[in-house]
Amino acid sequence: MQQHPVPQNISSYEFRLVGDMTLKQFLQLAGGIVLAFIFFRLPIPVILKYPLVFVSAVTGAAMAFLPISGRPFTAVDVLFSWERALDPATGSHTASTYLGDILGAQAFLERDAEDIEGVTAVDDYTVSVRLESPKAYFLAKLAYPTSWIVDRETIDQMEEHPIGTGPFQWLRRTPGQEIVLERNPRYHLGPVALPYVVYLINPGYPVRLYEGGEIDFTYLPEDLLERAGDPSDTLYGQVYPITDLCTYYVAFDSSRPPFDDPAVRLAFAQSVDNHRYNEFVYEGGMTPAAGLYPPGLPGFSDEALALPFDATAARRSLARSAYAGPEALPEILLTDNGAGTDIDSSTAFLIQSWQETLGVTVEVEQLESFGYSDQIYSGNHGQLVPWGWCADYPDPENFADLLFHSGSRQNIGNYSNPALDRLLEQARSEQEVAARLAFYREAEQLLVDDAAAIFLVQSPTRYILVKPRIAGYVAAPIGIAQHMNLAIVEP
Repeated sequence: MQQHPVPQNISSYEFRLVGDMTLKQFLQLAGGIVLAFIFFRLPIPVILKYPLVFVSAVTGAAMAFLPISGRPFTAVDVLFSWERALDPATGSHTASTYLGDILGAQAFLERDAEDIEGVTAVDDYTVSVRLESPKAYFLAKLAYPTSWIVDRETIDQMEEHPIGTGPFQWLRRTPGQEIVLERNPRYHLGPVALPYVVYLINPGYPVRLYEGGEIDFTYLPEDLLERAGDPSDTLYGQVYPITDLCTYYVAFDSSRPPFDDPAVRLAFAQSVDNHRYNEFVYEGGMTPAAGLYPPGLPGFSDEALALPFDATAARRSLARSAYAGPEALPEILLTDNGAGTDIDSSTAFLIQSWQETLGVTVEVEQLESFGYSDQIYSGNHGQLVPWGWCADYPDPENFADLLFHSGSRQNIGNYSNPALDRLLEQARSEQEVAARLAFYREAEQLLVDDAAAIFLVQSPTRYILVKPRIAGYVAAPIGIAQHMNLAIVEP
């Protein structure tokens, strides 16, 4: 790759971050290279049929893939990118989830069709998208990387030199040291304020680098939070709170004994004190979960009625199950990622809770971290799987529907409840916001009452440091790329 010269005084007008993320994760954070789809500023007119029509005022004629070919970005690139995502040869585990609402997407994925019936190029700069049925959340799904548009002529160079039409373009990567993006002078909304974004990879202790003026953005460890509240401290006034939209839970494989029996699921759920779990595993650093939705997600309610820890009720639940007690239960296996003979504190707490409360011994198997999710999604796991989910877009459909609808690939526990499916299917097409959220709150309570999973904890508030010279930063619960909104304002 050709090395581009960087001005000697780049540090005076670059935005610097620090971390140990992979290239792919960094690109998701920076987001500046990919197309403006991810910012909900569609670069070409897109007509969505069912449930709504959306036409962008931005023309595609001004957009080009840079810096290699300068080829215009057209509707054909949208078709290519989505067909590539859904092509079985690509091996995407998320394409059916995030593009499956499009008419004909599933048939294309299963090789029953040569193209995606619901996606057509009306002209060079207009794409028509027809959905299987009304989906109020579909536009939000387009923000997920599955929908991102790639340059068909340089797709083989994506890892070494990604090409897009966003506010930034690739400058260089020094393996193990840094990744540098530079401003795209032909960005369709006009050049952004930041000339460069530099991401430093493991250069040292982040807070020390931040205080030394070497970086502009980093996370603040909780033990330094008191400093940030002291007006005389150098960190004062530079802290932003963020709450990640994440829920951690134990999935039951309800298609296999003994968790095909709701009474056994209930007994196991009632045996776990998630307040003690939070103290033991996280030293109180998380938020005990009352249900599926994390605080801050639309649909979250403080009125959700959790299943409380109750050892006596747990033993009664097991006694009235088809097994009538612990003696007749089959062997139960919990699958986690790891290696060696040691188990982590989370797993230790769980298996001890079930042993002490119910007299049930749960065996543990550990799978290698590499490929762990693939194994779980393929069904290669025991009847219990500790799991977690963070929002890809801020809609309760991204939790309830994806994780527990009987037809969802992300439903790793094979939970099936016709009443829940009906609620979720009603919510999918409901256009009135209050009515949609009411469906999802009802669905959440059904999941809790039926012990579809053991909801453990949810993400706590975290804190980030942003230098005062950086203008335009907005703390968001999802890692939304926003470098295009930032500017450096020197005193």
